[in-house]
Amino acid sequence: MALTARRQEEHRLKASAKTFVKGITQAPLVDAYNNRLPPAFVLKLGAPERRIIAISSAVEKKEEVTQLQESRRQPVWHVIVLHILTLGFYWPFWFAKNWSLLIHAHKLAKKEESQDEKLVPYTGGEVPQVEGKDPILLTLCMFVPFLTLYLAFRQFNLIARLDPDKTSYPSQHPRIAATLLLVSMIALSCLFVLPKTFYLLYLSSCAPLAVAQHWLNRYWKANEPADSLVRQAFSTVELLSVIFGSIWLGLIVIRPFVIPQ
Repeated sequence: MALTARRQEEHRLKASAKTFVKGITQAPLVDAYNNRLPPAFVLKLGAPERRIIAISSAVEKKEEVTQLQESRRQPVWHVIVLHILTLGFYWPFWFAKNWSLLIHAHKLAKKEESQDEKLVPYTGGEVPQVEGKDPILLTLCMFVPFLTLYLAFRQFNLIARLDPDKTSYPSQHPRIAATLLLVSMIALSCLFVLPKTFYLLYLSSCAPLAVAQHWLNRYWKANEPADSLVRQAFSTVELLSVIFGSIWLGLIVIRPFVIPQ
């Protein structure tokens, strides 16, 4: 009895399936049905019989997810926000990041290193003034007094020389442009000696960095694919720095109102 009932159920299911297939053997009906299905399931019609020949599932056929590759460009507003909300502690890391990217691009042009999977391909030539440089050593030197000023000048000078617009003032006079940026950064940093909360004006020293980042972005744009994706969101470390920096900066601003001097 149990075997007979089981066979009857199988016949009933087969008949239902035949009715279903017969009802949607026309292309418009299949298309309409596909629009109502989840993305994991797709019905396909076989020509010329107009019969369903496959029901594929994303579970059975896993598709490889292509990792998005980012541009080496950094939005200028990133530099400004990170510099201000980290109370000026971001600038050594900004120089270190640029040294690392420029040295890596130079080695890519000389085919001494492989392409970073997280970054778009670099299509430019060799980068001057970075031959034999170690990005880790340069990063450590950025925290050494006076030496960091020399390295900052070297990077400003290099960025000015890399400007793809050879008729621009930075490209034609890179040393003068680098000197102006460095002197401006030092002068604005000296505003730290102002009384009360006016000393926060020293954070305007992000202006020379923003100008240099604009020049560097033009170079990366000219030497990367046209459709390169520029990251607008902050990384995890940058976001944490922004959060804690915002809290600390807020406490500094409201302190005179809470604790009168």
